[in-house]
Amino acid sequence: MSLFEVIIALGVFGIAALALVKTMHVMGETTLEARTLREVTQGLESIIDEYGKVPALQELDEEVKAEKSGVSYQVLIRPLEGLRNREGRELQGFFTIRAIAKWKNNGQPMELQAETIRFVNAFVPIGG
Repeated sequence: MSLFEVIIALGVFGIAALALVKTMHVMGETTLEARTLREVTQGLESIIDEYGKVPALQELDEEVKAEKSGVSYQVLIRPLEGLRNREGRELQGFFTIRAIAKWKNNGQPMELQAETIRFVNAFVPIGG
């Protein structure tokens, strides 16, 4: 009877160990995905910050070199049309800056975008 109990105990322990290994594997994958997403988000913020501080904004469509992590970025700067103030007058000199990140996660294509609006002369120094 004790041999049978040992075999049952080993079976239960084996199932529990297998579940633990599976859980650890999923946690590891989730951690890597979260780290990649954080890096991509920081990259998008950095690109928007860099291109948004250019003194003379102009229309642009540019591919940014892919990082060693395999993430490639695209920057689109377009004039913003149809933006109106409270009185209904169209506002001139505003641009949208969109950064798009593309990468693969377990063979699946992933994409994340960030966008902001900047005034063309927002970072031009005032003479005086």
